[in-house]
Amino acid sequence: MGKEMRFSLKKSRLLPIVFGSAVMIAACCAVAAANGSFPWNAMKWQTDSGEAVEAYVNGEPILKKTLDKAIGDTRKMEEITARLFPSKQKSSKSESEVLDDLIKAKVLKQEAEKEGITVTDRDALDSLRATDRQIQDLMENGSEEEKKNAKESWDTLTSVASALHESMDQYEKNAVPTERNILIQNRLYQKYVAGHSSMTETKQEMWDGHVAELMKKADVKHRDSP
Repeated sequence: MGKEMRFSLKKSRLLPIVFGSAVMIAACCAVAAANGSFPWNAMKWQTDSGEAVEAYVNGEPILKKTLDKAIGDTRKMEEITARLFPSKQKSSKSESEVLDDLIKAKVLKQEAEKEGITVTDRDALDSLRATDRQIQDLMENGSEEEKKNAKESWDTLTSVASALHESMDQYEKNAVPTERNILIQNRLYQKYVAGHSSMTETKQEMWDGHVAELMKKADVKHRDSP
């Protein structure tokens, strides 16, 4: 048998081995990439438009500018509360606690979307204005106790708006994102408790347990995490 024939036979025997090895390497690469083991598969902590990302919640980013605004708004409200209502002053929230609030809000928003629950900015603004009308109606037509409580609520709203140097209309528009999150959580809560019952837990306890489970299952990655 000539050298060329022997080489050809060796080559034909090696092909399945080489091909099999290539498949194994490709499979290992795919697994490693999926697990983030390669540097080129590292989390992107900057969007394509150059905005810094602070965290990911089930693949959805929370931008640093969103966190910065939330921290600024929290500090502003803490300052106003301390100035207007000294007896109600609470300890200041840490930046990590503010981020935790944003993460929780995003987890619940994602769950609401799965459940077909949507809340628009218009819904949120309508809700705020409906609350205003209800307060004003109670101030005029409620019982003495209702009138007193309604006036305290209205005075609080107008005092905060004044401290922010905003008209009530502007204050309500700026409160839309917060109100939207509140409505989403309320509707999700109502839907959940309507479909569940317990002999040992209250509705709130069932809901708190459900939220804790959602948070536990959520894939959350922080910028500063190793």
